[in-house]
Amino acid sequence: MVKRLFDTNIWQKEWFGELPIKLKVLVFYIFGNCDCAGVFEANYRNLKFYIGDKISEEDILNIKQIIKLPNGKFYLTDFIKFQYGVSIEELNPKFSVHKGVIKILEKNDIIGKDGQILNFETVTKELDNGYNVTAQNKDKDKDKDKDKNKKP
Repeated sequence: MVKRLFDTNIWQKEWFGELPIKLKVLVFYIFGNCDCAGVFEANYRNLKFYIGDKISEEDILNIKQIIKLPNGKFYLTDFIKFQYGVSIEELNPKFSVHKGVIKILEKNDIIGKDGQILNFETVTKELDNGYNVTAQNKDKDKDKDKDKNKKP
């Protein structure tokens, strides 16, 4: 059985509070049924059965942390950061937990074999959520930290 971290403050988050009940249930369904990398393949028949109402692709995309991948699956953009405490680029293939996540990200063309993020929309969405996921941004952050530590 897979166990996941859960943000108990979700009920106070504005984006979640504004969702209709159907989409609130959908959030929990997707969160509980995505894989270890945050990739979810929609089965609309199952969604209707478990949620009790018809669910469309548009409903899924109305959840702000979800994007549609070119292969038709959906990706929870802040899943890795929340579950593992690292950005996509900080995943380390030496850690067995990260190894499976990296494999799934490569299989779904989110990252390439070199670890670089391929899906620009994913990068944009994660940056919008405040995560520095690109090497270029990491370097900029390091430079800012160095400048702060310099004495005038």
